Amino acid sequence: MPVTKGDLMVRKAGGLLIDVRTPDEWRQTGVPVTAHTVSAEDPQFVQKVGELTGGDKSRRIALICRSDNRSAEARDTLMAAGFTNVTSINGGVTGPNGWIDADLPVRPYSN
Repeated sequence: MPVTKGDLMVRKAGGLLIDVRTPDEWRQTGVPVTAHTVSAEDPQFVQKVGELTGGDKSRRIALICRSDNRSAEARDTLMAAGFTNVTSINGGVTGPNGWIDADLPVRPYSN
């Protein structure tokens, strides 16, 4: 999904945007302003996403990472866990045609 469509899905259609990068990456570039931060490297990744959805495995979820490789892997992990409406954002946060290239807002990361 293109970044602009992902942004609209979150803001207008009640979806969740989840940034699956690491805390170091979040600190370096900031986090998409509408995104939740749950690292795909966290051993409790699936559980934490489930908490964000309130247990609704059909809720619309868009995942974003640096360039879109990890978000695709995280999407597959969630789908294997029974989530049914998960997509990966093309271009990621810093990749070509990504979030920052599209001039979409980011916020500083604070843990």
